[in-house]
Amino acid sequence: MTDQPTRFTTQESRDAFDVLMPHVEESHGSTIDGDAAAAHIVNTELSKMLGRHVGPDLPDLSGPLPSLELQAAARMLAKAEGTDPWKGLMLVQLHYVEALSAPDKLKATLETVSRYWTQGTGSPETLLEAKRQCWEYLKKFPIEEHLDKPDTKFARAMLCLVEPVGDDDMLSDTADWFCSVLWDIW
Repeated sequence: MTDQPTRFTTQESRDAFDVLMPHVEESHGSTIDGDAAAAHIVNTELSKMLGRHVGPDLPDLSGPLPSLELQAAARMLAKAEGTDPWKGLMLVQLHYVEALSAPDKLKATLETVSRYWTQGTGSPETLLEAKRQCWEYLKKFPIEEHLDKPDTKFARAMLCLVEPVGDDDMLSDTADWFCSVLWDIW
């Protein structure tokens, strides 16, 4: 697990973000779903992830994003990175998960998943193995405890990072599930 959020340092990413943001702000009136504060947080966090300068007047992430804002951030990041919205969602979710303390037995799994999404290391089978490891971890606890303990919620949130591809419906469902299990331990 890293102490720093994932950073995209390519000049192309920063350039794409610079080009994208004015259009997003024009089309959304500087808001995402009408929430200017959420738009500001999304823009700030995307700037951090892309390695853009974040001024001292901009706040750190003050809390979790609702599912719709998480999806919007994923789509913005995907466009900036020139990738698909599914990978954008995985990168945004990974940003949040890496900020948490992983259970010891899932630290290596988190590192593997992080390398897959951020560096392209591994194959889809790598994610399937990570999924198996998360389920093995969860099987050690009674199912009624899966949503009660931070460690098992962490494992459930990790399950949102281990599908190699997803369509729009899956993107929405995954973001909803991620928000429902992760935000009380954030």
